[in-house]
Amino acid sequence: MFKRSLNGRTRIFALGILAAVVSTQAYGQLPVSRPAAMLPISVTATSTTPIGVPFTREPAVRDVVSAVAGQDITGAAGGYGVGAFANTHIVLITTGASRGTGLPITANTATTLTVTGTVPALGANEDEFEIVPLQTLNALFGNPPINLTGGANAAAADKVSVAGTRYFFRTAAGWRLESAPFGPDQGNATIPNLAGVSIIRIGAATTTNVRGLNRSTRAVIPVPGASTTLLSWPYPGAVTLTGSGLSSTVQQGANAAAADKVSIGGIRYFFRTAVGWRLESAPFGGDQGAVVLNPGDRAFTVIRLGVATGHPVLESFVP
Repeated sequence: MFKRSLNGRTRIFALGILAAVVSTQAYGQLPVSRPAAMLPISVTATSTTPIGVPFTREPAVRDVVSAVAGQDITGAAGGYGVGAFANTHIVLITTGASRGTGLPITANTATTLTVTGTVPALGANEDEFEIVPLQTLNALFGNPPINLTGGANAAAADKVSVAGTRYFFRTAAGWRLESAPFGPDQGNATIPNLAGVSIIRIGAATTTNVRGLNRSTRAVIPVPGASTTLLSWPYPGAVTLTGSGLSSTVQQGANAAAADKVSIGGIRYFFRTAVGWRLESAPFGGDQGAVVLNPGDRAFTVIRLGVATGHPVLESFVP
């Protein structure tokens, strides 16, 4: 059924409860159940719509940190399949000050996970983590996707763009690269942690669905350095620029040129130091803090001037 909470958060179609499958390498953890959901997303006719990905997936493993050395995190229980998580999973820190931080896994042995990104300070035999699969085209949109146009070739189909790579659903065949329409299936192509995706619609306006599990704890949105990145708010439901707390993470400035920008539906905003959120086009105009960051659960873009950072979103946003 669809539901809407009293604070106006977006409707969610509950699919039921998926019991967590805890692997044999889980470390003293009981199974955890989380609500699975589908979120309807409006897609604009004959244009590009940025889509937020507010859901996660069921963890493959739960473990406790036994050691950290550079980019390597060792689990107390281990027993991982060698190479099983490389480029398809993240290490998600679930305890302590860095909880909600997701670190992409580039390689793994039976006990140790090599990750990218800044590894936070972690307590040996104290801090816990999960190994969580990244979203994929199949997991997020389905096979076939709901109300997206498939075709015999890319020109006849809607496209989904993930970090600049475009895919389409080839009728009766599955997800394929636009650049290789008769190449291998791409249903398991991954979507970076808390990245947004874009749907390039060729027909009339429609509503599609994104699927996954609701987060139940704090999340940290990764913001790459010196780049322009399409990002997702980690929970279903609208939040304003002020309510998002992004002012504590983005680079502020006396003018737009000196500050990070946040682009919402093509309109760019920045946080003017000691003043508040302002339009890039009207830096001395009225306050823009009440502007919704993710209208209709869409993605937003951060134009980052400085080094990579992460924006923590507290448990109070959990739906």
